[in-house]
Amino acid sequence: MTASASKLVKTLKLRGAGKIDNKALAAGALTARTNLSTDSAENELNLERLLKAKEVFAKADDDKGGSLDVNEFVTAFKGVLKTDEGDGPDALRRLFARIDANADGTVDWREFSTYTLLENDSAASLRGEEESTSYGAPVEPEDLSGHRRHGHMITDIINLPAKGHLKERYVTTGKDGTFRFWQAKDLEYCGTVRTGSAWLTAAAATPLSYNLCTASYARTINIYELQGMEICGSIPELAHTPVCMDCWRRPTSATEEVLAVGDIGGYVTLFNLAENASEPKRSENRWGLRQVWRQLLHTDWICQLQYVSELNSILSCSLDKRLCLADVEARVTVKYLEGHTQGVRAVDWSRAYSFIASGGLDRNVMLWNPFQLHSMATLTGHAAAVTHITINERSSQIISLSADKVIKVWDIRNNRCLQTLTDKQKHRPEDALTCLMYDSQQKQLLSGSVLPKAWRAMHLKPDSSLRRHAHPVCQLAYNSVYQEAISADESGLICVWKVSTGALRVRWARAHDDARITSMAFDLNFRRLITGCENGGVKIWNFSSGECLKELQAISNQEITGIICLSTMLKRQYIVTVGWERCLVFYEDAKSDKRPVAPCRIVPDKRLGQQQAAIHQGHSSDILTAAMQGNHTLVTGGYDGLIVVWNTDSGAVAAHLAPPGLSNASLQERSIEQVIFIGKRLPYVLAAVSADGFLRLWNVKQAQLVMEVQVTQNHGLTAVCVDPAQTLLVVSDSAGFMYTYNIAAWKVGKGKYQGIQRIAQWEAHQGSIFALQWMQQGPPPGKGFITSASSDKGLTLWSPTGAHVGDFGQNQQWDFDDTATWRSSVASPVAALPVSQPGMQKAAVQNSHDAVQQVDLLDAAMGSLLCEASRHSDVSSVYSSGDEMLPECFVEPDTDS
Repeated sequence: MTASASKLVKTLKLRGAGKIDNKALAAGALTARTNLSTDSAENELNLERLLKAKEVFAKADDDKGGSLDVNEFVTAFKGVLKTDEGDGPDALRRLFARIDANADGTVDWREFSTYTLLENDSAASLRGEEESTSYGAPVEPEDLSGHRRHGHMITDIINLPAKGHLKERYVTTGKDGTFRFWQAKDLEYCGTVRTGSAWLTAAAATPLSYNLCTASYARTINIYELQGMEICGSIPELAHTPVCMDCWRRPTSATEEVLAVGDIGGYVTLFNLAENASEPKRSENRWGLRQVWRQLLHTDWICQLQYVSELNSILSCSLDKRLCLADVEARVTVKYLEGHTQGVRAVDWSRAYSFIASGGLDRNVMLWNPFQLHSMATLTGHAAAVTHITINERSSQIISLSADKVIKVWDIRNNRCLQTLTDKQKHRPEDALTCLMYDSQQKQLLSGSVLPKAWRAMHLKPDSSLRRHAHPVCQLAYNSVYQEAISADESGLICVWKVSTGALRVRWARAHDDARITSMAFDLNFRRLITGCENGGVKIWNFSSGECLKELQAISNQEITGIICLSTMLKRQYIVTVGWERCLVFYEDAKSDKRPVAPCRIVPDKRLGQQQAAIHQGHSSDILTAAMQGNHTLVTGGYDGLIVVWNTDSGAVAAHLAPPGLSNASLQERSIEQVIFIGKRLPYVLAAVSADGFLRLWNVKQAQLVMEVQVTQNHGLTAVCVDPAQTLLVVSDSAGFMYTYNIAAWKVGKGKYQGIQRIAQWEAHQGSIFALQWMQQGPPPGKGFITSASSDKGLTLWSPTGAHVGDFGQNQQWDFDDTATWRSSVASPVAALPVSQPGMQKAAVQNSHDAVQQVDLLDAAMGSLLCEASRHSDVSSVYSSGDEMLPECFVEPDTDS
């Protein structure tokens, strides 16, 4: 979570804005824009907007129950919230559904605020990738004669804003006792003012009177009138040498200016600047400094200080290893921030992101939430002490300078080092860079030695590779309600894509820490995403924001390969997981409880007696895939090539299905890679793809193999999908090829089976295809497309005939209705020949019972039951008792419909 979101959370708590889920916020999700102001030019969330939303939320809660239903939500936020889908009632209803991930029909303030903060955090990060900034080669002012440069090292550089006929300028102070002026635009030299032989240590510009305050090693502070460059005020003989200062207008006064000075004794002293009107304008006593308070904040040198208007506090850092926040009005120390192991040399405050950045002799850059006593993050990478820090808020960057003349640019959103700049020029008398500042007006970074040096910012074009997967894409799901694709790669990165354009909407990394995601599914309402990983963990997400809603307790550290959501006749909902544990694990889907959920049922259960154990006996090898039909029938496919049909009500095995010749096949060719049910038109027809290159269609009701198609001879099949109209079936293989079959004319009934035809095939990827999903745009017969996920890191959209629509995350977005926006509109058809000859179909029907009988030899414990199923061709005979009825999904439909 970025510092801005963290600060908002803490401030909302302090202002009584309700409970915020910090654990959820820490998930760091990325999502699309939702503005809390319809006329906002910036898409950044700030405290005022969130508090405004809180006020609107509270007013809309008529019954004071703490939550809003969809009608209250739409009425309350119409004209207040604007999403990337618009601000009308329909858009707000869709937003409500995204926030209400648990589908309980209400949204409370915790859900709303968590979603909003995560969304804003994510959108800022995605925009940052589009607006990336780097810095070019440094530029120095011309100094052919040598008189423009300081005689010794520069100690400070500040910005003087433009006023009247004076343009924006920089002021540099030096150890040679001079301060010099430079044009901000091109670093053109403007002039020098000599103050004496003592080092100048710091400078500050007064915001109202347009004067310049300087501090020197002679323990004096002088005020210069910038029009004539003459002294107009001074304080001699300070108790300690001043080394840093800042000046601002007092918030409670329109004319009063305050100067803060930090010294080598650890003291911070505040002065009021007051003009003495009785003195002549050019008098050295025209301006006076009246001490307001002086406090010992540190036990060693104060290296830097800054006034933070948002907190009305002075922020300081010291060689005593601490940072300090002191309240200006109360004149007390608010808190110390401790974490550096050595002295702290640099500090800066980010107004936009509301956090503190500090650097020190321990070579670390640390980020702090001002409301907490511990650091949020530590940025490591410098090889020498960090001496200066400045923040480029517009580009969301922290810029740090170390004693070895190395400048590092860090991304605020993800703490990543974006660029390293090295000043290779030799400097004298000290080979060092001694100051650093970022000018947001001129968009340049300033450093100094004996001359100022400008590193100009350059805005880079978006790198489309940043919005694509950098690792093999192993999982894929499709949300038909929101028409969004969800992909996951082997690094644990989850991405949500808009199918209509291919644009990235949200993403979050390390979903299961360092574990690889191995399964993915949506709940029955398509509100929540459920993921399983290689170490047995299962998590439930609000896929719209990336918030982790719940975790399911693992029964082991074995890989999860399939997730099924089902609802019983009593409307109770369950999540079922399968995997290398070779069993079905049931979890009750209690959406209101955020605590980890323990399994409520495991099938088969080793605690059952011998008879029950035989009835529930399923796989003897790892389960690789699962599919659900209706509310009762679940099918699993195993590594050994065996397909098991389960009744989820009783937990009984209805049938074991195995293709002909399974016992003769090598172990590498047996595995069932994926199973799916065709759909309502053929409710009991199961499609299975195997490592032997065959597509097999099973009649689950009759436990029959009704057709097998050898799609490829040299490669195994990996995935299969079917369109909603159940007219097209697409399969893929390990070589990266995809094949489309026309199954519109295919019917099952009364022993008659018609052939299917291959209508297209093409090379889709350079690596194995791990997953396929049909993406339907609009109800059938709307436009249909297929998304493929591959080991070559590609996530690609295709037409059913092989036209390349585009790659998700590419720079140019596509339009389904405009083929000119596609990568290629050329299809890849093949000769429309039947892939299964009538003789082959007939043999498949005749041998299907033999296939089931072969399983008897594999599992002696199921022998009598399977023989019974083989004789009657009816799965009802394998149930443990005669009073268990056949599920409705097994009722044979009218074959003419």
